[in-house]
Amino acid sequence: MKKSRLNLILIIFLIAFFVLFFRLFQLTIVEGEKYRKFSNTNRIKEVNLDATRGRIYDRNGKELATNKATYNLV
Repeated sequence: MKKSRLNLILIIFLIAFFVLFFRLFQLTIVEGEKYRKFSNTNRIKEVNLDATRGRIYDRNGKELATNKATYNLV
């Protein structure tokens, strides 16, 4: 009884392994070029455009805020 259960579990694991191996083969070898092209065209490129802003003065003409160039590296 224990040997038959062990054989059944072994067969189930082997079937699962071969199904996963077949799917991996299909995705990488058979359809790999399609997914590579899709990956190369599916990239996001962010471009930050600096908004030019004016200076802010109080009622007496004193400058309250100005522009300062800063750089962020991400």
